[in-house]
Amino acid sequence: MKYSKSSPPHSRLSPSSADRWTACPGSLALCDLVPDNPSEYADDGSLAHEIAAAWLTEGEPDSITDEMRDAIRTYVDYVSMIFVTHDVAKIMVEERIESSIIPDFGGTPDCVIFYNDGVDDIIEVVDFKYGAGVLVDARSKQMQCYLHLAGNFWIESGYKFKHGKRLGYPVYRATVVQPRREHVQSVDYARHELDWIDKFVETKDLHPGKHCQFCPAAHACPEILEKVIEHVDTPPNKLMTVTELKSLLDCETGIKAALKQARQQCQDHIQEGGQVPGYKLVTSLGNRTWVNSDEETLAILRRAKLGKKKATATKLLSPTQMLKIKDLTPKQIGLINHLVFRPTRGLKLVPESAAGEPVEFPSVADQFEEIVENE
Repeated sequence: MKYSKSSPPHSRLSPSSADRWTACPGSLALCDLVPDNPSEYADDGSLAHEIAAAWLTEGEPDSITDEMRDAIRTYVDYVSMIFVTHDVAKIMVEERIESSIIPDFGGTPDCVIFYNDGVDDIIEVVDFKYGAGVLVDARSKQMQCYLHLAGNFWIESGYKFKHGKRLGYPVYRATVVQPRREHVQSVDYARHELDWIDKFVETKDLHPGKHCQFCPAAHACPEILEKVIEHVDTPPNKLMTVTELKSLLDCETGIKAALKQARQQCQDHIQEGGQVPGYKLVTSLGNRTWVNSDEETLAILRRAKLGKKKATATKLLSPTQMLKIKDLTPKQIGLINHLVFRPTRGLKLVPESAAGEPVEFPSVADQFEEIVENE
């Protein structure tokens, strides 16, 4: 087992994409053919991780935004609490671990802590998620891969826990800290629950699904393209079975990802001097805004007899904006929440794993039975 503090390119079997390559083994070969271009959100996340690592090892930094500082502080406080309150044998921050058994399998966990909580020896991987979009589950394949690597590193390195009561049989704990979603989740594993990684076999099988969202090869996936072409010629209709409709819905994420990537590649091609028949690049305009500062603009408007009363309006903050006011008391927060409601906007179809209680509807048979009983 090798480890370092450097940041080499991702391993082919990278934990960060494990939820994709375990569900769609064929995506590994497909991704070998295309470059992986990170998004601006990924760049923000990388910056936040760099600052978080420096904060843990060197102390709190100076020049960062309040939003990023608050998010990173939540992560740092969690790690620091373990370090201060437990018997820690070793802590690894942004150190790369590569498997000596499985070829091209390795990754860089945000933080790994080897400690004893007074009862158990624990190997805990703490994953800092700066993003506020997708809620990350500590039961993910990514976290299980990091735990597998950390466990093997510990065994091969010959380290020992301090005062462990079950030496050699530690608890494997995965923790996700996602502050901007107010989400901290820990899940414990036994070692045998991670053994599936040793049995993984790469195949050419392609299986479109929600894991396609972050696949860099979605636009080149023949399974997704086949679905798109099939339903361009034959749009979904009431003659299709529920199974056929579900098969199409299962590809929704992949189709969206493929279209997004295709659009970006065409734009890049035109910007490099090429042409895409039937398409062109135009300037995208934002919302209209004042050329000068608000104070300078108001001064100019006053001279045109458009004073402050005509040029400005007092508007109540939205509930979300109100709850972001600093130093709110619990009583004030309770009052704001009491004054808020969320209007319903109809129904939407989502995967079973999505948040929200399902809306129940009686079947046709139940409705028919009710009509018969009423007669």
